[in-house]
Formats: sequence, C-alpha cells, structure tokens
Amino acid sequence: VGGRTVSCLAFDEENGTPRRFAIQVRGRDTLTLRFERLEPWNPGPTELKSMAGRYRSAELGVEAVFEWMEDRLQLRYGGSPPEPLMPLSPDALTSEMGEIHLRRGSGAAVAGFTLGTGRANGMAFSRQ
Repeated sequence: VGGRTVSCLAFDEENGTPRRFAIQVRGRDTLTLRFERLEPWNPGPTELKSMAGRYRSAELGVEAVFEWMEDRLQLRYGGSPPEPLMPLSPDALTSEMGEIHLRRGSGAAVAGFTLGTGRANGMAFSRQ
C-alpha cells in the first residue's frame, strides 16, 4: 500500500472466503491491526428486549436507558432524544454515540456495558 509509511494488508482465507485480515504499518514502530469477519447477527425482539433497562456509570455520574420503542432497541441518556441501537454481535451494539460492548453476568443476562466513542473508550456502565 502506497503512502508516506510502508503498509501491508494481508487476508487469511478459509475455503476461499476471507475470514480475517491484518494491516501492518511500518514506520518508526511497527503497528499491526487485526480484524476478524463477523457473521451477520439478526436478533429477534425477545433477545433485544432482554437488554432493556437502566444502566449507570458511577465514574461519569450518568444514567443510560436501553428501551424497546417503535419495534427497536433504543438508547436514551440525559435529555437527548432516543437513538437506535444497531446490533453487531451478541455482545456488541453501535449507535450514533459510539460502540457498546455488553458485559454478561450469571445466566448470560446483561450486567452492564462499556462505551467507546471517538474521544474516550472503556466507560463502564452497570445495570441498575
């Protein structure tokens, strides 16, 4: 890959299907970023409704609410209008705010999540 730094893009295939790839950027230090293909996950309403609830970040002093509205799971926080949550995998969702990685407790119930935005990552929320 051309540019100011030497970079390499490598795909790993299984049965002719790309399953993962890595980007290696070589400069003063070498950085390797690895990505794995996610299988499409299309949860039903029951799976999404099980995530609904109130979540609180003690660190930020903020409450976030996952609620089932208009046939979809939505996120509401502060005085902002609800925004749709898009499922990526059984433990990951995305929204306009950022990426949400679910933390599961006993019985696979959602116990909390971490939020990653463009500016901050790993903000922890616990289910109330």
